Amino acid sequence: MPTINFVIKNKKNKGLLINDRELLSLYFYGIDIVNQQGTGLNSVTIESYIRRAQQEIEKFLSIKLNKQVIEEQSDYYRQEFQGTGFVKTRFTVTKPFELQGWIGSFKQLEYPKEWLTSNKVDGIGTSRNILVVPNSNVNAISINAAIFAGSVMPHLGLVNSGTIGSYWHIKYITGFDLENIPYDILDIIGKMASISLLNQLGDIVLGPGISSTSLGIDGLSQSITSTNSSSTSAFGARIKTYNDEITQSMARLKGIYKGISIASI
Repeated sequence: MPTINFVIKNKKNKGLLINDRELLSLYFYGIDIVNQQGTGLNSVTIESYIRRAQQEIEKFLSIKLNKQVIEEQSDYYRQEFQGTGFVKTRFTVTKPFELQGWIGSFKQLEYPKEWLTSNKVDGIGTSRNILVVPNSNVNAISINAAIFAGSVMPHLGLVNSGTIGSYWHIKYITGFDLENIPYDILDIIGKMASISLLNQLGDIVLGPGISSTSLGIDGLSQSITSTNSSSTSAFGARIKTYNDEITQSMARLKGIYKGISIASI
């Protein structure tokens, strides 16, 4: 009886951008991760530090790493939208696919998906706004909207309003594909997770609060140096190197992904 064999690639999605084996291979070269009894750190412990590092990056840069759909509401600001046709978003926009104007519980207008776009660099969304670019599909817009200065405005009776609270209802995709996450972000996540693990490993290797030990056999002498300073811990040199590199990379990534926050008054 003939048979057909299928080869399917699959993986368990834990929401981690780097796994425990990759972390140890890239950032722990030459370091033994077992204690004096030969017991090493388990994968659950390592993954928890990676997950915490990812959360720190997301908070610092105000981004989402894993690709996901975001639904949010924002106010209408006439000075921002008039003549420019863009709506601010909380996170960077990879692909917009819904922009609606609501007054209370009444949906006033909904823009065609073809009119919505966002700025990208190498296919990655880096801007926090959705651009409205009208094209030939004018008939698809709500009859209550008005064309003004090349952009679509809310109802004519509200054109002169400075702001309309919670007017925009927005839906868009943010985050990265797992295969296309920028390496500089992955590098910072790996180093941040490694620093936490190296601090813990320093206690495992030498004991809590101990930076160095020595033992003399002939003279039967023994000495122990104790300190609370991380710079003199068992892996202090590597921790300092990772810290310095993270500081430099964070300043650069903040300019790329977070930018300068500007608000209308």
